[in-house]
Amino acid sequence: MSQNRDKYRSQSTVNPIAGLSTLKPAPPGLYSDRFRLKEIIVLAELQLLVDDVVMKSFPLNQATIMIGRSPDSDIVIDDDSVSTEHARIDLIPNQIMDGLIDIFIEDLGSTNGTFVNNAPVKRQQLQNFDYIRIAFTDFKLVADKKAKLAKTTVILPTGTVDGR
Repeated sequence: MSQNRDKYRSQSTVNPIAGLSTLKPAPPGLYSDRFRLKEIIVLAELQLLVDDVVMKSFPLNQATIMIGRSPDSDIVIDDDSVSTEHARIDLIPNQIMDGLIDIFIEDLGSTNGTFVNNAPVKRQQLQNFDYIRIAFTDFKLVADKKAKLAKTTVILPTGTVDGR
C-alpha cells in the first residue's frame, strides 16, 4: 500500500493560517475580466481513495488544476494508465451568486477516460461528494465537509413562492 501512497504528488500549497487553501488568480487570458479570480479562501479538496480509504488530500487552491502523469501537473499520478495531460479542474465564479465558485472537470482527450460517479465525461460540473475516476485512480470531491448531501441551488422566478 505504501507504493500507492508514494506515486501521488502534488504541487499545490496550503495557506499556513488555519490550514486553508487560497485560490490563486487565473492566468491572463484564461477567462474574461468578468471572471477574473481574486485570491479567496477555498475549502474544496480532492481526496485520493485507495480501497475507499482517504490516502491523501489535494486542496483545490488555484483557478486551474492540471491532473496527469507529467511532472508539470498540479496533481501528478505516476501510473501508465494516466495520460500525460489527463484532465483539468476549473474553478469559476458562479455567474448568479457572488462569492460562490463552480467546479468543473474536463477530460483532455485521455486514453482511459475521466469518470464522474462512474459515468464517462468530457466536461462536467462537480458537486459535493462526487466520485471522480482518472483512468483507474479514484478521488472524491469534498467541497463542504459539514454537508451530508450534495447541495442544489434552485432559483425561482421573482414574485413566486412555488415557481408557478
